[in-house]
Amino acid sequence: MLTTLQTRLKKAVRWLPVALLPFATQAQAQTLNYSPANAVNVAGTFTDISATGTAIATANTDDANSAAQPIGFTFNFNGTAFTQFVLNTNGLIRLGAAAPSVANLFFTQDFSPTQTAVDPIGSTNAADRNLLIPFNIDLVSGTSPAEYSVATTGTAGSRVCTVQWKNVSDKAGTGTDTAPTQYSNFTFQLKMYEGSNNVEFVYGPATASTGAATSRFPTVGIKGANATSSVLGNKPTGAAAWSTTVFINGPYGTSTHNFRNATLPDVGRTYRFAPTVLLNNDAAVTALYTLGKVSSTYGSPVTAQVVVSNLGSSAQTALPVTLTVSGATTFSSTQTIPTLASGASTTLTFTYPVTGTSGTNTVTAAVTAPDDLATNDSKTTTQTISAADMSYIVGTTFTGGAGVQSAGNVLVARYTANGSAGLNVVTPTFAGVATAGSTYQVVVYSANATTGLPGTVLYTSPSRPRPTAAAGAVVADAVTLPSIPVTNTFFVGVKTIGAENIGLAYQTESPLRSGTFLFTTNGTTFTDLSTSTLPARLAIDVTLGATPTCAVATGLSVSSITATSASLSFTPSATATSYTVTYTAGTTTTTVTPAPTASPVALTGLTPNTTYTVSVVTNCAGGQTSGAVTTTFTTAPAPPPFATLPFSESFEGPWINNLGTRDIPSASWRNTPATGNNSFRRNDDGASATWSLASGGAYTPASSAGTYSARFHTYFSATGTQGTLDLYLNLSAVGIKRLNFDYINPTGADKLEVLLSTDGGNTFAATPLLSLATNTAFSAKQVTIPGNSATTVLRFRATSDFGDDDLGFDNVQVSIVTANRNEALAATVNLYPNPAHRTFQLDVPAGSLHAASATLINALGQVVQQRELNLPATGGTASFDVSKLAAGVYSLQLKTGETLVVKRVVVE
Repeated sequence: MLTTLQTRLKKAVRWLPVALLPFATQAQAQTLNYSPANAVNVAGTFTDISATGTAIATANTDDANSAAQPIGFTFNFNGTAFTQFVLNTNGLIRLGAAAPSVANLFFTQDFSPTQTAVDPIGSTNAADRNLLIPFNIDLVSGTSPAEYSVATTGTAGSRVCTVQWKNVSDKAGTGTDTAPTQYSNFTFQLKMYEGSNNVEFVYGPATASTGAATSRFPTVGIKGANATSSVLGNKPTGAAAWSTTVFINGPYGTSTHNFRNATLPDVGRTYRFAPTVLLNNDAAVTALYTLGKVSSTYGSPVTAQVVVSNLGSSAQTALPVTLTVSGATTFSSTQTIPTLASGASTTLTFTYPVTGTSGTNTVTAAVTAPDDLATNDSKTTTQTISAADMSYIVGTTFTGGAGVQSAGNVLVARYTANGSAGLNVVTPTFAGVATAGSTYQVVVYSANATTGLPGTVLYTSPSRPRPTAAAGAVVADAVTLPSIPVTNTFFVGVKTIGAENIGLAYQTESPLRSGTFLFTTNGTTFTDLSTSTLPARLAIDVTLGATPTCAVATGLSVSSITATSASLSFTPSATATSYTVTYTAGTTTTTVTPAPTASPVALTGLTPNTTYTVSVVTNCAGGQTSGAVTTTFTTAPAPPPFATLPFSESFEGPWINNLGTRDIPSASWRNTPATGNNSFRRNDDGASATWSLASGGAYTPASSAGTYSARFHTYFSATGTQGTLDLYLNLSAVGIKRLNFDYINPTGADKLEVLLSTDGGNTFAATPLLSLATNTAFSAKQVTIPGNSATTVLRFRATSDFGDDDLGFDNVQVSIVTANRNEALAATVNLYPNPAHRTFQLDVPAGSLHAASATLINALGQVVQQRELNLPATGGTASFDVSKLAAGVYSLQLKTGETLVVKRVVVE
């Protein structure tokens, strides 16, 4: 099975195209006396020490640890005094005389089962602590031979130890990592400062490679005792400048210090980590939260939140905090914090009116009492006033583009209107070049009255292309809405249609305000981005207008979808007299008549497996109408044909299109979902399902019969994710039915279950017919299928473990088992009275016949009765009612396994 690290790596690879959104809860450092708050990213200078320093010898320039090297003074880190360090060629040092656990200590995107590299942050080995990591990835010599050197300079008490990696290059990916080299030559340094115990990473000249620009994922930061005791540099996009790096507590989750050859560090770029030193009195404004653009008509008064922290060692009492607004608005207010303990924070809320339709405000929050450090006593932001626009974005500079995981994910921003209004325009801004064919929708939510999170979907826009922009540029896309009525708190989101990285522009806000920027994968469970390691202030702007007098219906949804019908529901408009409802497929439009006056509305006469757009226009008194709101849905495919017996499928032929591209082996199969990593495909055709890294996880051999098999991509499906491949069968023929197939699942906790439905797939038995775990090679599986339903569905359900390899099955056979007639056993069965008039009794001895299937057949070979005996294992008596049968000679067949007992019975 994969380690936690390898799982993280695969998750990171999944969102390579633009920025990465991590959604794991941000961990806090434990004992390390360094924090993100005391780390800075500044411009500086770079001085090469190769001519003046001492060379550090290593066995090679690809995965090697040096001997212990002197620092030249005592350096204190993580509560320990160090005088030596060990250099690793992969861009890090370990403090002390001992080497790290391995020489190939680096974060890798190659997660093949043979990969042995160890992530320095994720490692729990005691040898992998007290690490200083300026640029850790698999490094080799660059365009010139790699050099490693050390120099200690300065006078006693203020000396500096500089460690340098010169002429190194990130090694091209191997195995499942296909990324080419990005920096063909790179030089950088690590500095340790005596006395202050500061750590600096200083980056020198870098040369871009000629390979394709591809994001790679180095580790940059410092680590104490474990992963959560670390401070890491976070540059979420490879295209972002090195000056945009911010600092987070570790571990990384799915975000790292991305880099690519299109963006080189500016020479002298410096990341500085300073230990935390408590002053006696140090009150600080650590955050100022308000709108970057505010509507004077619909957003006044404005709320501003000021976070004040006591960073000193002494408690603060009667601490005054003042919010001042100048420019288009004049405002000043002071609140007093009665007491604030050392290390504690509190949030103050100020409200102030804005007037006019244009102008700019300067908003400043300050602690006004003097203390020992004045540089953190205040924060300032700017705010633009307009009549109708609202936004959280300040200025026009963005950090990058926020990515998402897959189709149907939504990035959401919260807004508050002053009372009721009409939401007329939503303007998301996008960063970078879009994936070809990228599309998105705008989604508007009301607020859930209980949770305050997004509640009812008020409106979903038609899908629209995500506009493109040049690398490093941004582009806004104004989406006009049919004046959606909103009241007080509402939410607007950007929803992906396909499995692409949408690249929604954002600005870094650290710490990110809570309850304002959210994310959902399913439309119901929302994650607050303030709990992630990417502090993303999302660029989703809104424009409000007057409350519409003839308001649109909201919350359109379609349910009870069949092949030919569906039910449309919506929240009615308070001013409506009726609604004009139309549904369109291609060039055919149908209008519901008479015009409905309430919800729901039945949609009939639909075509199977067809996408429809439903439009609803509100009709009001005086001939007024609203704009149209729309939603789309796809009818179910025509019911699959139930295959007759015997049935066989070896998956050799090209699969056919149903709800996806080549998603079913033949017409009697159904694949759910039709696309995505957790959908089945012929083993060589994962690309048609948009499998991530479709080549990963392949099992050997690829089939047990012929060349191909049915394969489930557990290798890249999240743990617990399921997919089903359903086989529709007519099992009404007389006889015992048996399923045979071959199964492979080389390693892991993933599994394949076979479930049974006798009602066409409406319900499935809770207990699987088979539950299969690890199978290192294809092996035969067999199970008897109970029942004789003409509408039987066998469901092959796979459950993923996000593991090393996929699972598959092949050579499916469903047949009627020919039973062997057992005359000796028949002699032990007593049937009476015979001839029978209204009923007869059947005495069954102890043994296998107690659970036999009993079938009564007339002289024409027709089945007239059929039942399961279900008698005790010790034997028993079953009664048969033949009062409604015609007089004649009948044959009673008892079948169990491959045993057949036949008794002749005469009905008079």
